[in-house]
Amino acid sequence: MQMRFTDEEMLTLAEMLSLACWVSSFNQLPGSDFNAERYEAMLDRVLERLSQLGMGKLIEHDPNSDRPRLTKEFEEKSYAFQSYDEMRNATFWEDLMIRLAERDMIRIHGAKKWKSLGEEERRELARSKEERYWTELRTNGFKNIHLLAPKNEG
Repeated sequence: MQMRFTDEEMLTLAEMLSLACWVSSFNQLPGSDFNAERYEAMLDRVLERLSQLGMGKLIEHDPNSDRPRLTKEFEEKSYAFQSYDEMRNATFWEDLMIRLAERDMIRIHGAKKWKSLGEEERRELARSKEERYWTELRTNGFKNIHLLAPKNEG
C-alpha cells in the first residue's frame, strides 16, 4: 500500500511524530529505548522529506540528541505543543489532588487498612477529599499550599 501526503499533511505528520517522541521520552522502563528509537527514526524520515519539499527552514539540529527536529519557534506555536502542555498541566493538577486525598485517607484510616481496600472502595472513600482539593486547587492554585516541616527540622 502506498500513501500520498500533501506538503501540509507531511508537516502535520511531523508535528504528530514530534509529540509521540516527546511523550515516549518519559518512558524509562527497560526496553523503552528501542521503541523510542523507532519513533525518532520515523520522525527523521519525515523531516528529511520536508526538507526535500523546501520546508528546511522549519527544521533545525538538536544538539542534545544530535538529530533533526522541528524548530523551537514552530513547536511553540504548534497544536501538538499546545496539547502536550495542556496534558502535562492537567496531569500535574489531577495527580496532586489524588495524592493529597490519598495521603489524608491513609492518615484517617491507616496505611494497612487503606492498602487492603479495593480500587473502587479507595476511590469512593477519597472522593470527598478529592473534590475538596480539586475545588481549592482550581480556585487558588498554589496560593494556599504551604509545606510544614516536622518539629526540629526547620
